[in-house]
Amino acid sequence: MSEAPPGHGTHAKDLEQFACDDWFARVEDAYNDLRRTCSAVVVIGQSMGGTLSLDLASCHPDIQGLVLINPAIDIPAFETYRNQPDSAYVRQDQLDIKKADAVEITYEQASVKAYQQLLRGNTNCTIPITSCL
Repeated sequence: MSEAPPGHGTHAKDLEQFACDDWFARVEDAYNDLRRTCSAVVVIGQSMGGTLSLDLASCHPDIQGLVLINPAIDIPAFETYRNQPDSAYVRQDQLDIKKADAVEITYEQASVKAYQQLLRGNTNCTIPITSCL
């Protein structure tokens, strides 16, 4: 998928208009488009995109491979936001990618609602790992 899920890559406030189901639907639509034209699909996801990639692969076992970069699977630090008002924002001080010269698109602040969506626990990863690099 070359485009971001709804509310991503624009402004932090845009995330408030969407939920996990919206993000997954966009990823699944992109996957279905690729399946119509490609004989094999390998899915790559970073951060929340890694989580969505796992969800996608658990629903579509014909996916040929997964590349996950810092998937947002279990983030204990987010637990503090579970019961906060979803209208709040959190300052993002650290990037996902540690490489000093990496270019990463991120927000200065993130919506607590977006964090709460990740905490919903939508990832039902039942994919056997056959190889790991």
